[in-house]
Amino acid sequence: EGNCLIKGELDRPLINESRAGHSNQSATYLLVLDIDHNSLPFKSRNDLVDTLGFKGISYIFQHSASSKSESSLRGHYFILLDKPTQTSLVKEKVKALNFEHLYNYIELSNNKLSLKWPLDITVNDNGKVIYLATPIQEQDPIQERFLLVERANPSYTFQPSTDEYNVHDVVNQLRDNNGLPTKTAPTNNLIKIDPDEVKITNLEERDNNFIYLNLNGGDSWGYYFNRES
Repeated sequence: EGNCLIKGELDRPLINESRAGHSNQSATYLLVLDIDHNSLPFKSRNDLVDTLGFKGISYIFQHSASSKSESSLRGHYFILLDKPTQTSLVKEKVKALNFEHLYNYIELSNNKLSLKWPLDITVNDNGKVIYLATPIQEQDPIQERFLLVERANPSYTFQPSTDEYNVHDVVNQLRDNNGLPTKTAPTNNLIKIDPDEVKITNLEERDNNFIYLNLNGGDSWGYYFNRES
């Protein structure tokens, strides 16, 4: 019905079933910048796009459901790539943009064990759903929720990130700032899970034989286990 967009492509049509496991991990022509922050240091949407390295590149802007002003920076910025690019490279690029331009706005996630990014990285997953429908409210303060901004170049020639950033060190730095003990980084490809106490805030059983959880008010459904194991 046009109310949402799946970032990538499905391997087959779905009928009343989960999309889990049905997203093709193929290359993409689409890069998405997701701004969900009220105090980023940009004067305008073009200033934001230019500062992040997309100077003169055309884009489609979608106002956030919570936008209250026509000049709001909050929303999705859809940028066309001139060549298909692996999703993993796109996500690394967006992660690098966080470190290079928005470092002071990186925060700890709700569980205090990972990072909350000013630029959402996961929105570029091929299996991600991006909602397009106009929010239901008594009066919409936004007249046009989608804006095509045509500039000198219709697409972006992808430039991969060449720098590496240590996410674990940033987590520990922020934990220290919040008076929390540091966490040891995984070594030798073995991951030790040693979390602080958490609360299960959502639980959902799905037809793929797995039970999915949200912890501490999160909404990613990123924790799951097989009900038979």
